[in-house]
Amino acid sequence: MYAFPLLKKYGMKATIFVVTSWLGEGATRRQWDPRNQGSLPEIPRHREAKERVAAGDLSVAVNWEESRTMEASGLVDIQSHTHLHRDYFLPGERTPKLDPAKRELLAEDLARSKELIEERLGKRCRYLAWPWGKYDGEALALARNSGFEAMVTTEKGVNSPGSDVEAIKRVVAKSGDEGWFSKRLTIYSNRAVGQIYSRIAGKI
Repeated sequence: MYAFPLLKKYGMKATIFVVTSWLGEGATRRQWDPRNQGSLPEIPRHREAKERVAAGDLSVAVNWEESRTMEASGLVDIQSHTHLHRDYFLPGERTPKLDPAKRELLAEDLARSKELIEERLGKRCRYLAWPWGKYDGEALALARNSGFEAMVTTEKGVNSPGSDVEAIKRVVAKSGDEGWFSKRLTIYSNRAVGQIYSRIAGKI
C-alpha cells in the first residue's frame, strides 16, 4: 500500500469506497516506506486487478484486517462501493435506467455491502459510491431505503455547502506533474472559481 503511509506522514484523511466481495482475509501486508523507496509492494494496473479478482485472486485488493488497521488510525473512512460491483441498468439507454428485473438484486447488493462493513468494522456505513456512476431515481430510493445518507457520482464538478448530498460530484485525479496538481488545488480551493471552471471546461 502506497497511500496509507503517506496519509500518516502528512496527517491527511481519505475515504475508501470498497467492493465488499473483493475483501479477503489475512494479515496486514508490508507497506511502502516513504523513507526507503527501494522496497515497494506490487500494485497492478486497474484492469489487471479486476481480472485477477474475477479469477478469485483477492490479494490485489485491500483485506478486512488492513481495513480495520486503517480505520483505527482515524485517517481512513471505509465506505461502500456495493458488494458485487455489477451493472443493474438497462443497456443502450442514453441515461441510466434501472432494469426492473434487477431491482431486487440491486437492493440486496446495497444492503449486503452496508451490512458487511458495519459488521466487520464495527462502524456505521453511511456513504455509497455508484459503480461507473450509474444511478437513477429508483436506484437512489433503494439506496435511501438501505440507510445510505449520501451518494458519490462520477459527475465532474465542485461540491459546496448546499450541494446535493445524493449526487456528490468529483474532481478527477490524473497522472501529471506537480504543477498540474498545484493548479487544480488553487482552482478548487476557491468555490466561485471552481464552479465557473467546471462549467466552462466541462472536464477536469
